[in-house]
Amino acid sequence: MNQIKYNKSDTPLSQNNEIGGLQKKCEILLKLGQSIETISTPTLGEDSVDLEYELRKRYELTKPRLINPANYNDVHSLLNAVGHWWIKTMRKGPSTFTRRRNLLLDMATSPVFPIDLFNLNPDQVYYLLSYLEENYHKVTNRNGKDAIRNRWKSLKMYAQAIGKDTSNWNYVPPERGKPKHKIVPLPETVYQLTHTKYSEDPYENALYQYLMIHGFIIGWRCASEPAIMKLGDVHLDEGYVHFFQPKVGTKRLSVLEPEIMTMATRKCFKNWKDKWRPKVENQYSGDYLYLEPSGKPFTEKYLRKRLSALGKSVWPDFHPYCQRDFCFIARLIQNDFNIKKVADWFEHDDIRSTEYYVKDAQKYYTMRPIDWIKAVLKFPNHWEEENSLKSKEGLKTPISTGNSPEEEYGPMGI
Repeated sequence: MNQIKYNKSDTPLSQNNEIGGLQKKCEILLKLGQSIETISTPTLGEDSVDLEYELRKRYELTKPRLINPANYNDVHSLLNAVGHWWIKTMRKGPSTFTRRRNLLLDMATSPVFPIDLFNLNPDQVYYLLSYLEENYHKVTNRNGKDAIRNRWKSLKMYAQAIGKDTSNWNYVPPERGKPKHKIVPLPETVYQLTHTKYSEDPYENALYQYLMIHGFIIGWRCASEPAIMKLGDVHLDEGYVHFFQPKVGTKRLSVLEPEIMTMATRKCFKNWKDKWRPKVENQYSGDYLYLEPSGKPFTEKYLRKRLSALGKSVWPDFHPYCQRDFCFIARLIQNDFNIKKVADWFEHDDIRSTEYYVKDAQKYYTMRPIDWIKAVLKFPNHWEEENSLKSKEGLKTPISTGNSPEEEYGPMGI
């Protein structure tokens, strides 16, 4: 019988040699091993400690639980860190922090009893706020009391950021002042504000007229909200706008009248998007809804300053926020003073915010017993006729005569 010969690379099976015969050594695992990285689980001990240390340092920088003033060289960098903590860790709004930051800087540079933000203690706070309360010339009215309260809120926020407890500091701020009466323009004044010629440049003139009418009808917070409105915030076919509110960090949805959305003879969103905005749109415009004549989007500060100056040229008591005050009063009148309905329209979490406007709305309605929203969208000469058609039983929508606006006011839609 001949012997079976095999190479050295061939290995006999350890079991059942007579069944499987000879087995050739397989090198596929060696070949695969060259292209497969070794996967190992994290080891406990020194490596784990190093990983935790790195994560901890990163979290201290990006999401700190507390701010350590000793880690910062100047007040501005310290307050920047507090702002990051306020927004990222406490999940609060940036606009609130901006106001409180300014108050903290003001108190840090006070000529009397300045606050040392690197070594905050209750004595500093007590002496400064007590001094301001006794000497601040406006403290007798609501604005003055609220000025002290806002400084106290700013200091409490800062103390919380650096891990100090203010509950035993033995200071109580003055009580909140009673709500002041809202001074708002009457419908005929709003009509004038939305039709005054603000500029010789057609686009710039239209820009501020549109901003005026949209603000009075929507009741936005000016100028933080219109400055960041986008094209996608306006839903023409559905008849609503859905825009972001920086103060509360949420979006608001407002269903609006057809006149302000799509009617061609009004200063509507459709006219603005289709006719006016494209005139200045360029590579800097992005998808912002309102653009400066240069084609760039507005900054909040510049828009507020510009609207305030133009509005005061028509009505001396104008300030951008009066657009929101007017809208509250007008919507209460329009909805028969149904507070719940108006609170839902403005998406107020606390209905008391709406209740503040009721007394003023009732007084203003005695002066102009008409639907204020419809009034600012129509020609003033029709108001008396429409008012005579209103029932004494309650508010009803004014009935249009159907006549076109007089020539002296020009086309209403452009």
